[in-house]
Amino acid sequence: MIKKGLLVAVLLLNILYSGCSSEKKEEKKEPVTVRTIKLNSTSTVSALNYVGTIEEESKINVSFKVQGTVLNVNVHEGQFVRKGTVLATLDIENLQQVYNASKATYTQAEDAVKRMKQMYDNQSLPEIKWIEAQTSLEQAKSAYLIAKKNLEEARLVAPIDGIIGKQLVEAGENVMPSQTVFTLLDIHTVKAKIAVPENEIPLLSTNDTACVNVPVLGKTLLQGRITEKGVDGNRLTHTYAVKIRLDNKERKIMPGMICNVAFSQGGGATFVLPIQCVQIGNQKDRFVWCVKDGKATAVKVEVGELTDKGVCIESGLTEETVVIIEGMQKVSEGMKVTVL
Repeated sequence: MIKKGLLVAVLLLNILYSGCSSEKKEEKKEPVTVRTIKLNSTSTVSALNYVGTIEEESKINVSFKVQGTVLNVNVHEGQFVRKGTVLATLDIENLQQVYNASKATYTQAEDAVKRMKQMYDNQSLPEIKWIEAQTSLEQAKSAYLIAKKNLEEARLVAPIDGIIGKQLVEAGENVMPSQTVFTLLDIHTVKAKIAVPENEIPLLSTNDTACVNVPVLGKTLLQGRITEKGVDGNRLTHTYAVKIRLDNKERKIMPGMICNVAFSQGGGATFVLPIQCVQIGNQKDRFVWCVKDGKATAVKVEVGELTDKGVCIESGLTEETVVIIEGMQKVSEGMKVTVL
């Protein structure tokens, strides 16, 4: 009887153990399937992003100072030239004749004054004649210097180092003084010009740092600073012009190129996430679900402005953080997850 009682007791224990094991197996939950993204530098978004165009540092209209017919054009559009390079020349035949005549007159006047001085010193020449001779010499000298200068101005030289932007005349054309012959662009530095909405212009200041990318030149980011901040806004678009200066020693950045300009606000990385990722806690704080070591964990964040790409996360996240963007409604703290 005792053995039968022991057997029953063992069987009852086995049944109880099996029941507990079954309950434990039933309580064991399968990992929840979620979709995630890993934050990196391309996930960052500045609070202020703009599309702009590249401008030259300065543009000079180069022209002859004298009238004449263009004899030679020595450069072409897009060519880099050094200061002092001869860009074009005029036919100097008429200018040369004027110069020769004025020089002869000046030489004659000098000789006349020299001869009259002896007579004047000997008091054999009236005062008025002596004054007339000196006046004639000054007039002849002025005419000679002007003719000499005009002859020199028949050579058009580059006033600075730069790129020929436009060539506006051809050989054989007659040009007038101050008529633009070339535009010369100074691009040793360039400016990224953007239009900033009036509600964002107070956020920018002169010397603020910007990251600039010129897509046609690849993914390289260039650092620049605001050098000009407009104060007279566009009445139609309600925007203000802002310019960022960039170094361009290799002259690869050309005027007219499209550029993307970003300003980092607050000094830290800002990430943009789909708005549904951000959850509200019991204390009205914000958090997002992340994956760490294969498990879901809640990370508190501070949110910024809402953009057309999502909500900006100002703090709480770093690069390499894995954020759940789908399936976050089904997870809890410490729950194992399977990432699609």
